[in-house]
Amino acid sequence: MPSWGRHDGLCDRARRAERDEGRRRLEGLRRQRRDGAGVLDYSGVPVRVVRPEYLVALYLEPQARTAKRRERAAALCEDPAFDHQRLQEIMMRFHLTW
Repeated sequence: MPSWGRHDGLCDRARRAERDEGRRRLEGLRRQRRDGAGVLDYSGVPVRVVRPEYLVALYLEPQARTAKRRERAAALCEDPAFDHQRLQEIMMRFHLTW
């Protein structure tokens, strides 16, 4: 077997491992988003609402990051009630960047 054949197999395994790690991180982020949702009253019906910090984090997830999503994230961050400290904690926990 040529030496490059073994390296291709290693690269494929590394890519799969990286993809699987990304999926696990995303699942953790989704689970935390669900658990951290707030509850609002909508005409007498309690409704779970995702906090904007988690929406921004989901917009910045590498598999889903587009220019449009970065714009939406920036718009959410401009809200005076937005918790920038919470977003920083989420981004650090899930290794996200702008």
